[in-house]
Amino acid sequence: MPISRGEDNMMAMSSGPASTSSTSHRRKIVPYVVVSVVAVVIAATLWVLAFRSQPASYPVSCSLPAAGAPVSSTTLIGEHVVPPSDVHVRVYNANGKVGQATTVAEQLRQLDFVLDEQVPYGNDPIVENQDLGCFGQLRYGEDFNGHAAALHALFPCFELIHDGRPDATVDVSLGKGFKDLEVASQVEETMSALNRGEQADLEGLSSLGSSTCS
Repeated sequence: MPISRGEDNMMAMSSGPASTSSTSHRRKIVPYVVVSVVAVVIAATLWVLAFRSQPASYPVSCSLPAAGAPVSSTTLIGEHVVPPSDVHVRVYNANGKVGQATTVAEQLRQLDFVLDEQVPYGNDPIVENQDLGCFGQLRYGEDFNGHAAALHALFPCFELIHDGRPDATVDVSLGKGFKDLEVASQVEETMSALNRGEQADLEGLSSLGSSTCS
């Protein structure tokens, strides 16, 4: 039976809104899906970046037999703390951070430590790859605990090493866990007091250190 023009128009009118509604619904879904996917990607990226940015944890022990024999910080208890003006130091870069040894050496000089005339700072001759995986080391002769005591107050997380040297020079080797040396006014006052011949409590000295061993 032939469909009349009126019926044809009615069919077109009845099918039009449904088709338009379906298309409109799909158009609304597509942007929502895109936004959701982008949000997931951004969240995943931020999580990865946050995970990577977590500070690395370093041990106090450097596991470097070539440096000498590790000793406990308790060996410094009861020692006469030698004034900075009588302590000769060398600062070594063992972490690959360019210029850091120079900066630390200058900071120690300003605290009246005496920089070694021949090698005040430089690359650590024992750590050839500059990859010392700890905070750092203080290396000195076993008869010179008092010379290391004031430095240990500034670098409380550094491993103490007796390396059998006959002189009183102390080597400060900066490891990968070392960030920087923050010299507060209290530190300057304490070092000045030592230079005036006053003795400081070693326990109190250690609390002045800017580093946390974690």
